[in-house]
Amino acid sequence: MCTYPINDLVQIYRLEKSFIRICIKNQWIIPLDSKNVILDQEDVGRLLLIKDLRHNLGVNDAAIPVIMHLLDQVYWLKNR
Repeated sequence: MCTYPINDLVQIYRLEKSFIRICIKNQWIIPLDSKNVILDQEDVGRLLLIKDLRHNLGVNDAAIPVIMHLLDQVYWLKNR
């Protein structure tokens, strides 16, 4: 399993620390290690999706948890 500290994500994926912290604060992603902010591939995928939703599709912050929950349900059903 690949894991990433927050500074690596800033460099590799050009994500802003403030954006990552907002996602964690709003519990849109939950780090493997909250103290050291260690994220896994699933977290990275969610971050990139949230970034795309906000910046490219104009989705507001209130809609993010609804969209993420619905996508989680779709993936759960697909894997079932």
